[in-house]
Amino acid sequence: MRLSRRRVIVGVVALVVLVLAARSVIPTVALLVVFIVSDWRWLQQAAQGRKHLFFETDYAKLLAACRTLSRRTVTDESRSRPYFEVYLGKRDPETLSFQPMILDLKPARVFTDFHGGGEVCIELMPGLEWFGVMAFPEGNEGHESVKLIEGLWYVDSEYCDPYPEYMSRINDIAEKGRQWRARRAAARAQTPQPE
Repeated sequence: MRLSRRRVIVGVVALVVLVLAARSVIPTVALLVVFIVSDWRWLQQAAQGRKHLFFETDYAKLLAACRTLSRRTVTDESRSRPYFEVYLGKRDPETLSFQPMILDLKPARVFTDFHGGGEVCIELMPGLEWFGVMAFPEGNEGHESVKLIEGLWYVDSEYCDPYPEYMSRINDIAEKGRQWRARRAAARAQTPQPE
């Protein structure tokens, strides 16, 4: 079979179009894959932080740590900063001095003076469908999605009336966490302490 000049030209043009299309599609697909992988990683880390919050965190100690951070950031030069990157991209060096109770949650960001009243917001999952924990200063009971103790609340952008199944799921997790911590505290109280 002999190739005609027309077929060679059509083949070359098709090859050039294919190469140009690939050059524009491959970076877009690669960027999409990077976003999906990073979102999955953040989702996994945030879910671990939420589980740690509900099942392992001493709420009184976390609230005290947040209030200490709030007082510190209101009185020093960092008060002009609305938030600190912790495990989201490049970590802000100031976060190395945050108390372990805060860092154990592996927050993406920590916001100080969140509403202008000294609140601290520990954002576990960043983005539009974010969740975390909000600590309020002394004398302010606070208000958000799920009350953990007075002044400390779990907050979730998806925790609202249009999503009753989600609200129920979060309430169940919070209640299981309360029961788990109560059983663990009772077991510690019954264990004889060495003298």
